[in-house]
Amino acid sequence: MNFKIAIYLLLVTFFSVGCSDSSQTAITALRIDTQSTTVATATTTQWYSVATYDDGSEKNLTSNVIWNSQDISVAVVDENGSVRSIKSGETTLSATLDIYSNDGNSILRATSKIIVSDADLQSISLLPANSSITEGNSITYQALGTYSGGFTQDITLSSDWNSSDSTIATVTSNGVVSAHKIGEVQIMAFNDGISSETSLVVTSKVLMSISVTPTDGSVDVGKAIIYEAMGSYNDGTEVNITNEVLWSSTKENNAKLLYNSRFLGVLKGNGIILAELDSVQTTRDLEVNLTPGIFLYEQNETNPIADGYEIIEFPYDCNATKDCNSSIESSSIETVVLKRFKMMATDTSHNITNITAIDLNETVQPVLIISNLIDGFLEPGTETIIELRSPRTLSKIVNLQFSFEIDQNRSGYFLENIIYESN
Repeated sequence: MNFKIAIYLLLVTFFSVGCSDSSQTAITALRIDTQSTTVATATTTQWYSVATYDDGSEKNLTSNVIWNSQDISVAVVDENGSVRSIKSGETTLSATLDIYSNDGNSILRATSKIIVSDADLQSISLLPANSSITEGNSITYQALGTYSGGFTQDITLSSDWNSSDSTIATVTSNGVVSAHKIGEVQIMAFNDGISSETSLVVTSKVLMSISVTPTDGSVDVGKAIIYEAMGSYNDGTEVNITNEVLWSSTKENNAKLLYNSRFLGVLKGNGIILAELDSVQTTRDLEVNLTPGIFLYEQNETNPIADGYEIIEFPYDCNATKDCNSSIESSSIETVVLKRFKMMATDTSHNITNITAIDLNETVQPVLIISNLIDGFLEPGTETIIELRSPRTLSKIVNLQFSFEIDQNRSGYFLENIIYESN
């Protein structure tokens, strides 16, 4: 008794919070639903409590009401509306809900008569019949029993279920079938000496189309944009396949794939992004805009996720008269190579001179290796690779300062502490 009171008080608290605001919708009616009010003995059926609101909407409150059976010798009901018939006869099921409003407490109660019959089970029908699903998906079956008394009853929960080949599909005690691989199986239900079966065909899951967002992408030269891909399959499902598709750029002079679905704006113009999986393709136009300046990109080949490239979050926009600089507080573990960079101009040619790298801690002497800097000029869309190495073999903390001069009148630099470890 104390247990039921505790549940009742909890429900009162729940609905007091939900209905204390007069601007919210209010429950005006409560009813009990089930497939058949006549059931056979020793069977389990599901009953539902449905609330109607003053705006005409409905909501399933089966687990929020207090259930009761007037005669538990005929049938019993649990807190979730599951009814177990005991012996032939009649009883009344009730669902009670206590509601609080600004006008005070009120109680809604719905009742329904249940007739328990000694009728014999004559046959079982399984729904859906002769169905088909794709591998990896599930389907719920219903077992309908026809009795000698002329009534039908949902006997899904009272039946025993089986699959003819559990490697293709398995079935739970409540009729839920999960498909594992392509093939055909028989799904069977057994109840009171009566059995029924139906065919289930498991087919392959076929990708029908790919949707890529953003649909109309735009990115500045020297900056990156990230795409997402959603796949639509023949079974009606939609799945995020961003990491499964093959990404590419059909106009790499304008946009270049960095890694995963991240693309870099290289040169002003229109790029085309391609996503492909299982012979299904989708393209998206990418507008590459020009933001004048010079940008640095860190090339981190020790990071497999980055696939060789990791964008430094600060762009070197050197159109201002002040120095282009940024201070980074981070650390990385390297061996002989301290840092690798790619430098790229976005607007016009820039004369890059006086490229230096020093260790302010004076523990190592970085060595610069520069490639693709044509006669000292950084051309638009051309990547110059800069590698900073150290011949030292001791583990040190390097306070690295990398600097350069642009067009002989502006400079750029950055500082970074590096935990340097060599073999």
